[in-house]
Amino acid sequence: MMLEEKLKEAFETIKEVLSFSNNPVVMSSFGKDSMLLLELLKRSGYRFPIIFHKEPFFPKKYQFANWVIQ
Repeated sequence: MMLEEKLKEAFETIKEVLSFSNNPVVMSSFGKDSMLLLELLKRSGYRFPIIFHKEPFFPKKYQFANWVIQ
């Protein structure tokens, strides 16, 4: 499957899943999978509140996430 086909399928899946929700939010770890999901949502034109849960024990672990958030 070519990239364009994968993107089209991803956008269709996002649209279908969101049709079941009235007030969606996105939970993100800002890891590679979450970043891809956020990019797909952005390209789809959707804007949602993003929930990011982090533990205070490993501040260096969250440097990239903090950078993206800022």
